[in-house]
Amino acid sequence: MKITSGSGTRAKFEIFESITQFNTAMEPTNTNSAPDVNLTLSANGTTIASTAVLVSYYNIVTTAATGVNDAVRLPAVSQGAVRVVVNKTAVPVSVFPNAAGEAIVNKLGVQLANGASISVPAGETWHFSSNGTVNRAAVDA
Repeated sequence: MKITSGSGTRAKFEIFESITQFNTAMEPTNTNSAPDVNLTLSANGTTIASTAVLVSYYNIVTTAATGVNDAVRLPAVSQGAVRVVVNKTAVPVSVFPNAAGEAIVNKLGVQLANGASISVPAGETWHFSSNGTVNRAAVDA
């Protein structure tokens, strides 16, 4: 679903038939036209404290070191927050919650231990959404 500005206080929603159609629509032709997209994110650090927070809605990870378990970090849990992580590297990238006291619920519905990361395999796109208490992970088929 894509949210665009509408008239007044309304927003328009666009429904996509496939994740490929969504991904195509979300990738801008230049970075100035879509500040909520990070086209060249580098995964860095291996702990919550050493990783950068995902500030963009749509994050394309293009750099991660082999054998290092590089990572990114979700923002603090807040109702309705969503982050998309596209791993375009050749290695898995870990995604941490924002803080040691926060958790991620994996795609099977199992809540991981507070502070534990989840691995996004190479070539996959994952969506993380927050209900205000935990971040939920979902993988695109």
